Amino acid sequence: MVNQWTSSKITINSKVGIWEINNGADFMRYKLQVLDCVNGTVKQEWILHLPAVVGRSPEVDVPIGDASISRRHCEFFQNGEGALSVRDFDSLNGTYVGDAKVKKRAVLIPGKVVRIGSVSLKILWTDEPVTGVNPYGQTGVDTTQPMRTPPVKKN
Repeated sequence: MVNQWTSSKITINSKVGIWEINNGADFMRYKLQVLDCVNGTVKQEWILHLPAVVGRSPEVDVPIGDASISRRHCEFFQNGEGALSVRDFDSLNGTYVGDAKVKKRAVLIPGKVVRIGSVSLKILWTDEPVTGVNPYGQTGVDTTQPMRTPPVKKN
């Protein structure tokens, strides 16, 4: 079964995972959302175009002030086939798509949750205009802190 969605600017074909740009659009924009880990509500969002580096540093494209995130943690980009992808920059606490750790890079399906450190992100396609990037949290934390996980109880 092929799911296909078309707007005046883009066609998404889910069977082959190709994004075709129509009507002379020269780049695609995405909505990146920080999700509340308790109830899943959107805490902050940005409209941006790719590639976009995410990290704790105020100099990256999307600064997120959380001590579990590296200064340059990961990058969202389109690979050679035009598919939405994420690349981990050898971050201390890793980048995860679902429960799978991203070794180098991974292809994403828009709407899938990506976890960087202890922060959950969702990236979606949008035709909204690009916005200015306001940092989330307190950026410029000196060092990345390892995530603390609760001990596993053995039966």
